[in-house]
Amino acid sequence: MKAFREFGLLVIVAHWGVVVWHLLLVAKVLPSFTTQQITLVIGSLTLAHLVVFLAWWIRPNRFGGLLLLVFLTVALAAGIYEHFLSSGPNNVFRIAPGQWTTAFQASVAMLPPLELSGIWLGIRTLRH
Repeated sequence: MKAFREFGLLVIVAHWGVVVWHLLLVAKVLPSFTTQQITLVIGSLTLAHLVVFLAWWIRPNRFGGLLLLVFLTVALAAGIYEHFLSSGPNNVFRIAPGQWTTAFQASVAMLPPLELSGIWLGIRTLRH
């Protein structure tokens, strides 16, 4: 059970790190975002990750699993829509080429496996 808990913590921390990197790249790729907007989004998502991290650390049972499952399911759905389905400027297939495009696309590619790992952990926790 200890390795299971540690894997969950690793997924949460890794997801947070990639999300922060991704948002910093969004600011480079889409200059319409202001520093204040990016700072607000990073702060909000850091707080959300902290809540999920603490819930998983303190109670890696049904509550922690449910919180992890819901949080990462919402993140996965939003990312799939925003970066693959929408016709917006940050769709990975429509993004303007530039210095940061490849890094942005790499960050987009890294997020779904982390989110799916967390979703799997949440489902597995709810089943036990």
